[in-house]
Amino acid sequence: KQWYQRRVVITAGEIIEDKVYKIFRKDRSVLSHPPDKNNPKKFRKNGGGVLIAVRDDIDATSQRISLGNGAEILALEINNKGTKFVFCTCYRVGTLGSDNHESITNSLKSFYKSKRPKKVFVVGDLNLSSVTWPYDPDTPISNNTEKCFIDTFNDLGLNQLIGQTTHKKEKIPTATLR
Repeated sequence: KQWYQRRVVITAGEIIEDKVYKIFRKDRSVLSHPPDKNNPKKFRKNGGGVLIAVRDDIDATSQRISLGNGAEILALEINNKGTKFVFCTCYRVGTLGSDNHESITNSLKSFYKSKRPKKVFVVGDLNLSSVTWPYDPDTPISNNTEKCFIDTFNDLGLNQLIGQTTHKKEKIPTATLR
């Protein structure tokens, strides 16, 4: 997640030194973070967005993957000596519903469409607050959208790698899926 005021222009070099890293970012917009249909005034114009930084000294080529709208999601294909990896980062405001789930799901599924599937890593804050980590399929999930996310991750063979909270005030772990 990136936290800054939209009315202030911040260059990639101000976030991370861009002489050492190649910066890819997707700032929050109405396209990446549509207002909640149930609460249209909820859209937060300030803050948000996602960023991936790739060190310049890594012997690899990186290419941004074009994804649809409806989610704060960014993905890169990294080619290291013929082996391809997809690194994806995603931020989801917990109040966004099924449209946001569908947008993220369509993006994730697009990574698996090639004849030679790549290794996929997803890192993000998905705000799945009704899910108990580590995930136990026998424990019911009260939020239907969050259950859909878990079903999607299972269908794609993605596994949660972090089982504890990564935020001081919240009890929700950052999603690191592989």
